[in-house]
Amino acid sequence: MYGFMDESGSPGVAINNNDYFLVCLVIFKSKKSCQIAIKKIGRVVERLGLAEDYEFHSKSNAARPKAEFLDLISRLDFQAIIVALKKNDFRESASYRRITEIIVEEMRVRFSDLRIDMDRNPQLYSEMMKTKKRLGWKGIKIVQCDSKKSRLIQVADYVAHVAMKKAKNSPKEKVNYELISDKVLEFVIRR
Repeated sequence: MYGFMDESGSPGVAINNNDYFLVCLVIFKSKKSCQIAIKKIGRVVERLGLAEDYEFHSKSNAARPKAEFLDLISRLDFQAIIVALKKNDFRESASYRRITEIIVEEMRVRFSDLRIDMDRNPQLYSEMMKTKKRLGWKGIKIVQCDSKKSRLIQVADYVAHVAMKKAKNSPKEKVNYELISDKVLEFVIRR
């Protein structure tokens, strides 16, 4: 199994009333399914006339590439695990440790072995490694990668963005969540 991870939001206490910290893991069952997805993304890049190194990043893409990429994601063969922590000034703050404990436990019950490429985030990576060690899970390998060079981390970025909007109950993003909802194995929201 091959996983690709990205986060949305940031740890800490709430800045506003509807503030979340979220981690998304997108899972492809085989190397072949990863390669097929990468080829399909390449075709979208070509069809839109984008630079070969164009990064699909949910917060910075124009409307047309965003719509095309979301449509493509809805047709790719993957599953997702999403963990969102609702932040609140009066409760435990959302931390990397807390979110990694939840997502690693969700992974452990589903997969005996898993390779995860995650977007560069030294704090999240460090907590993932500590949690893996604390739980004694040897079946997981975690590598940090540059999202600009990983099309499948870019998929995780978009899924995380759409899931964040779902967690916040954003009505205009409801359609986008429906595009990926059948791919979601688990969507854990903790307060």
